[in-house]
Amino acid sequence: MSKTIVDSLSLVVPVLNEQEIIEETIGVYNSNLKNVAKIYEIIVVDDGSNDSTPEILKSLRNKNKVIKIITHEKNMGVGKALFDGFKAARYEWVMHNSADQPFDINNLKKIANLFQNSDVIVAVREDRSANTLFRKLTSLTSLMTVKIFFGTDIRDFHFIQIYKTSILKNIKIGSKDTFMPAELLITLHKKGYIISQFPARFQKRTTGYSKYDNPVRYFIYLKELLKFWWKINSKNHAN
Repeated sequence: MSKTIVDSLSLVVPVLNEQEIIEETIGVYNSNLKNVAKIYEIIVVDDGSNDSTPEILKSLRNKNKVIKIITHEKNMGVGKALFDGFKAARYEWVMHNSADQPFDINNLKKIANLFQNSDVIVAVREDRSANTLFRKLTSLTSLMTVKIFFGTDIRDFHFIQIYKTSILKNIKIGSKDTFMPAELLITLHKKGYIISQFPARFQKRTTGYSKYDNPVRYFIYLKELLKFWWKINSKNHAN
């Protein structure tokens, strides 16, 4: 057996109506995690699915006890789903990956050294060719907007991040949807945690469809961004 790179790892997978791919995805993640961590868990957060996803997840959990399920009775937003998963994580490190497998977990073997001196590890997409044109435009616009408003040197806020679980215990996040990872990273950056970054390949979805190719989500993103910016600046003015 190949040497693992961390002692323990929690993987959070937010899902919404992913009946076409969820069984295959969990199987792939379970196999990959064996190469990465000595012990691990897969925390699937079902964010209000109304297809066969809940039944498939229950069946998978009954067969494999590393699988944990958090259920939102109604859709609460991908940010809320992710953060609920982070808060439920039991192991030393926690990361996330989507149901459509955008990141190959085996690639963590290439950055084993980053786990030694980092509090957060951020995967930076080498290119966004796997995205639809709409997602390319909104993704790049979001990145530029965050940099203009918050001025950090983080190069990607919305792909994959890996956190030391201990640093998330006392963190509170206001965003519920797609701005949540940016709010979390900016918060941790301002607190002085060590954030490392590495280039990574973004894998294209092979079946089903993304739940985020919706213009409404971009307006929600901007609303959450502005609310967080106002919160930070209000505190600065008060001080």
